[in-house]
Order: sequence, then structure tokens, then C-alpha cells
Amino acid sequence: MSLIKLQGNASGTGAFTIAAPNSNTDRTLTLPDATGTVVTADGSGTIQPTNISDGTTTVGTGYVVKGSAKAWVNFSSNGGGTASIRSSFNVSSITDDATGQHTATLTSSMSSANHTPSLSGSRVGSGDYRGAINFRGSGGSTTIKSQTVQDTWTPFDWDFVFYQTFGGLA
Repeated sequence: MSLIKLQGNASGTGAFTIAAPNSNTDRTLTLPDATGTVVTADGSGTIQPTNISDGTTTVGTGYVVKGSAKAWVNFSSNGGGTASIRSSFNVSSITDDATGQHTATLTSSMSSANHTPSLSGSRVGSGDYRGAINFRGSGGSTTIKSQTVQDTWTPFDWDFVFYQTFGGLA
């Protein structure tokens, strides 16, 4: 049977208390067979695992951190001079620059203007709704600019527009 040893720091003067919650259920805390530091809920520690695992599959954190979208937005641009954000992450606003032209402003900047935006969208209604959505020049590290057009390459406001970008955050 293993022993449990609590050891204070000879230089410290603070008191540490281990307290049980108000519970009617038995709980077991299993300590790992490794030396380390406890990460607390108040943000005083940093989790630095080499892998994240759900017990069945394992993914290197480098893939999760580097491969995740750093910003995304789902918005409506259906005319009237306003664009309306439906849902977003790291996007503070959408500006309707002109018919079919929009700029998303990022809450946290990308590390450079060389991030990799991806754009998509759709139009709703009857008729021929072929068209394209284009990246509209460099917005630098703080914005993503786009243009939506119909099949004649005439600028047109789409009902659903989606941006996402990948790269490093500043």
C-alpha cells in the first residue's frame, strides 16, 4: 500500500487547507504516477500536455492549436446597407462597404497579414443563383474583406456569408 505524505515548505508561512465539498457521494482522487504542478481554476497555472485524449483517440495539441480557425463569422448581407452577424468567434463587427462588399474586423489581430481566409456563402430564393464569393485584397492582420457577385459578375448581397481564417494570432 502506498503512503500519502504531505510536506510543507520550510520557507513559507501560509497555511493550506484541504476541504471536502458538501456531498453525499463518495469521490476518489487518483494522483498520477509522475511529478508535476497542479493547475488551479483561478488561472495560476498553464496546461501544457503533449496530447489531448478522450481515452479512445489522441490528437497532438500542435494540430489543435495550429489547425483551428482563429476567427469565423456567419452573417447576412441581404441588402439595405447593413450586414447582420448571426454568430461569430473573434469577429467584433461586419461593415457593409458597398453592394456585395463587406469587411469583418477581428477582435484579436492575426500575427501577420499572411493569414489564410476561406470564404463561402449562399443565396436563397427562386431563380438562377449562381455566383461567386471572392477575397477582396489584403485586409492586413485585423480585417477580412470580401465581395459576393451573381453569375454576371455583378456585385450582389447574399443571404448567408461565412468567413473563417487560419494562422497565428498576434
